[in-house]
Amino acid sequence: MSHRDDLDAAMHRIASLERELDASERDSDEKAGELATLRAEVEKLRARVDEQSARERRAAKKQERQRRAESPAGRAADKRRRAIIGTSMTVVLVGAVILGGLFLPRYCARRNAHTKPGRLARVELVGGGSGGNSKTRPRLLVTSSVYSRSKHLSFTYWRVDIVDAHSGKRERRLVLEDAHHTLGQPTIADAGAGRLWFVYRRRNKSTIELRSASDLALLTSHQALLDKNPLLVRGLYGRPQLDAESHGLVLTTRSGDRLLLDAKSGRATSLDKVSVVRPGPLYRSRVYSTHRVRVDGAYMHFGRRDGGPKQVLQRSGSGAYPSGSDLLHPRFLCAGRSDRPLRLPAGAGLVITRVPVLGAYEKLIVSSIDLDGKLGWSAELPRAPIKLAAMVGDRVVLALGTRRKSTSRIVAIDAKTGRVLWRYGI
Repeated sequence: MSHRDDLDAAMHRIASLERELDASERDSDEKAGELATLRAEVEKLRARVDEQSARERRAAKKQERQRRAESPAGRAADKRRRAIIGTSMTVVLVGAVILGGLFLPRYCARRNAHTKPGRLARVELVGGGSGGNSKTRPRLLVTSSVYSRSKHLSFTYWRVDIVDAHSGKRERRLVLEDAHHTLGQPTIADAGAGRLWFVYRRRNKSTIELRSASDLALLTSHQALLDKNPLLVRGLYGRPQLDAESHGLVLTTRSGDRLLLDAKSGRATSLDKVSVVRPGPLYRSRVYSTHRVRVDGAYMHFGRRDGGPKQVLQRSGSGAYPSGSDLLHPRFLCAGRSDRPLRLPAGAGLVITRVPVLGAYEKLIVSSIDLDGKLGWSAELPRAPIKLAAMVGDRVVLALGTRRKSTSRIVAIDAKTGRVLWRYGI
């Protein structure tokens, strides 16, 4: 018997009980309880009947679909539907592959630009220290390049890091993409009032920006400078120069006009209207080491004692070698953008570089030497070109470039003991 038959029987029984209750007293507890039980059972049976009806409808629809699919028209429609689904999936997969090929290498290169070791380009010491403003905290502006290459694409990124010169901790990193190699290496110069000039030069084309010296945020874009100064729209000729008085940029337009670009207002003024201007190179190549320096009015150099490879410190014009230490390939480290020697605090001497043994140039030894030619402390570093040598308080900061498979790095050495205080990997 089906659920529908059970439901009909229960409904008849409920109707008979209601008639009996109407005929007799209505307060019969036994019949009233039986009537309530039957009504609850009726509700359950109705739910079962509804579920059975839904199953029957689904089965009927399935049979109808099978009947249509078995027919020739149904088979043709199913074939067309499968073809459409297959084509759609193929289009989606091909589009995903194309988009992945276009954007995935750039995404990976961008991510690697933040973490991959780079090649040191330039290092600038701003703030306190040699050649800086002693009122501000000394920091290093480290410019490096990262080159990423896939099978068919190549990407070049420029990184600018702000590094605390005392602790060696990075405070900020700016990553710039050199798309299609049109941007060029950034040249950074102090613009005063917490600003920095960023000058990019590629194929005689200069792009100028103003950024914050604290977090490298963009303050004034190149387009904003062009909007304020219509004379710059014609293009710039030659390399921009830095004015030592106002920290502005001295520019030459293609029409031959000489302008002074102010960092505060972002407006250019003709040099004829400026009273005092001292233009100089935006970036001057440095002499990081030399064989001959001037100390306290006298020239000092390294000379050979007996014609052999060993050399000792000598004062020019003295005619005699002091009783100093014998050194191999010694050179004086220079500070700043001149040939001035890097001097230790409190007149403790100079800083030199040398090699441990002849023919082995994988190691570089940095040592202190007094004015009598006697060695003090020594620190051993990987052999690499020196990009920066500066005194920051009581420590010697050296930036080592890339040589062969070695990585660029910056080290700080205690000026009293020669102990390496921190290393910063590029």
